[in-house]
Amino acid sequence: MPDHTRLVRDYLEALHSGRHARARELLADDLDYHDPMMTVRDADDLIRQVEGFGGAANTEIREVVGHGDVVAALTTFLSPQARAIPFSQWFRIEDGRIASIRVIYDPRPFIEMMEG
Repeated sequence: MPDHTRLVRDYLEALHSGRHARARELLADDLDYHDPMMTVRDADDLIRQVEGFGGAANTEIREVVGHGDVVAALTTFLSPQARAIPFSQWFRIEDGRIASIRVIYDPRPFIEMMEG
């Protein structure tokens, strides 16, 4: 059974360092993405959304663990106000690419940033 944690770590590192083309290569075209503030059903659209938010910098990858085709990652985003916001991300791997991503976090700090 392959260890998919390296694939997810590569994706997260590429995404958070602004190498969006590399991150896109690791996603299935028909990616199914959900987080508390958006749903995306296309890998290109997810990358456009990330770029529209100014990227995903200021994110620390804390832990990546996997079992079979499921990988979980714990990351922390540091907001412009220096507030640490933990994220739990669940990835499903199919045919060597990330097919789905579920992200769990408290959206209130982001809503406050958008309103402020």
